[in-house]
Amino acid sequence: MNNSMQPSWINSARARTYFKVAAIANIFLILAILYAVVTLMVLGAQGTAPVLEVWWLKPVWFLAGTIGAPLTLSLWMGMVWHCAINSERTLPAKVIWLLFLVFANWIVAPLYYMTVYRKGGTT
Repeated sequence: MNNSMQPSWINSARARTYFKVAAIANIFLILAILYAVVTLMVLGAQGTAPVLEVWWLKPVWFLAGTIGAPLTLSLWMGMVWHCAINSERTLPAKVIWLLFLVFANWIVAPLYYMTVYRKGGTT
């Protein structure tokens, strides 16, 4: 049987929902890290502690680490799998996307999700 005719787990409704949640968590994680970096750059090391250690941010950092990090990793692995195995893109497009996904992994994974995977993986 032809591989392209077999249904794939990565294109199932459950996987699409999971990757949607993972992409949202990934974007949130990127924004949280950008917030911390910009705060550090603007206020310096001495002024950063009171801003980043407020009571309501501690649960945010905890959730970003315990939920966001594994979701980010699984989104990245899923998008690499989709690009390498299930994508109907041409070989040069696959190679370019794979290089982007490997070298800029968790930053490019939500971009691949929004531009390729969410649209069905077609060119």
